[in-house]
Amino acid sequence: MSALFRLGLRGFESDLPEPQRFTIEPLLITRQDRMASGRMVADVIAVKRRFRLDYTSLSQDEVDIFVTEFERLEFLTFHYPDRGVVRSTVVWFQYLPRELLLAQPAEWYGPVSIILEEQ
Repeated sequence: MSALFRLGLRGFESDLPEPQRFTIEPLLITRQDRMASGRMVADVIAVKRRFRLDYTSLSQDEVDIFVTEFERLEFLTFHYPDRGVVRSTVVWFQYLPRELLLAQPAEWYGPVSIILEEQ
């Protein structure tokens, strides 16, 4: 069975650990302005998506998957579940904040939040 979440260069995506929380946020790309009357006008240019994967903790090997993809500095293919099907889109890796949990015997990180933004 293939993983629900995958990320990487097209055709070379890596399986991702399943997050404890996954959010899909619509992102409106608009051009807004105010008329002389004070009335606001807006043109919707596109509707994109921002994806957030939240983990309470990740092992060093799991963090290495994300660091490798983040450091590519390229657009990546992201596969994710949505409304009963696995979808895919091209994303930019926005953020990779992580905190090393020092009280653990091995290297564990948490909490970790990954943010990807649709191209």
